[in-house]
Amino acid sequence: MNKFKINIILIIFVLIFSIYAAEIKIFLKSSEYSSDSQNVGDKDTQYSQDETETSSDHLNKEKYINMKWIEPDCFIMGSPEGEGDFDEHPQHKVCLKGYYIDRYEVTQKEYEKITGKNPSVFSNCPECPVEYVSWQEAKEYCDRIGKRLPTEAEWEYAARAKSEKRYYWGNNIDTSYLWYSANSNSRTHPVGKKKPNAFGLYDMLGNVREWCLDKFSENTYRLSEINNPVATTGKYPVLRGGSWLDDENKVRCAARASEKSKTKDSNIGFRCVADK
Repeated sequence: MNKFKINIILIIFVLIFSIYAAEIKIFLKSSEYSSDSQNVGDKDTQYSQDETETSSDHLNKEKYINMKWIEPDCFIMGSPEGEGDFDEHPQHKVCLKGYYIDRYEVTQKEYEKITGKNPSVFSNCPECPVEYVSWQEAKEYCDRIGKRLPTEAEWEYAARAKSEKRYYWGNNIDTSYLWYSANSNSRTHPVGKKKPNAFGLYDMLGNVREWCLDKFSENTYRLSEINNPVATTGKYPVLRGGSWLDDENKVRCAARASEKSKTKDSNIGFRCVADK
């Protein structure tokens, strides 16, 4: 075979090799693009999932807006000997699991948004606590928004905010912390206008009395369990905190009261709690 033929064969071989090499390169790039596209799709899916989780978390967090988380703890409930009424004795140890509690009493605006009505006597005040609600109505409101009424022990622990004094600020009345008979002008006032307690809760004493989950009995404290007590054997639901109508004795942290579950009054309102 002469050199001319050999050169022709080599040229043909090089051309064929170049064509195949180009096709292989195109194929590889195509495969890489396909793989990248799949990865992008996976990232988009992951992003969408993250968005869903964030949205879900946001909805869960909305439930706890204007609520305060109360850490699990134990405290001494009731009044010391020589102070308070018979039903506030004996002082006893109570231990509670953690819970959320409303920073403010439920307002007329909030209540009307959920129920479509405002039963309040002092009704021209959207930021005032809703009042003239029965125990059942208060319970239904809290239930509808995924919360509940506080137990009496939860209420007192939250009100005291670790204080062992008559009031959560000390042993003497201080009008910078509450609305009661001496400074209320015989009516409710917008929530959150007085100083909060150490937990950042407002109007735990005064403004309106607050419904609790428990049933009232004078002997509750003598029979109380230590862990997360809820009294169910009494006749009427418990009310706590005193109101714009009450004197300094009835707005103490340990002061207890009760009314029939159907009772409605211009000095009765509520706040809700929620479990974690």
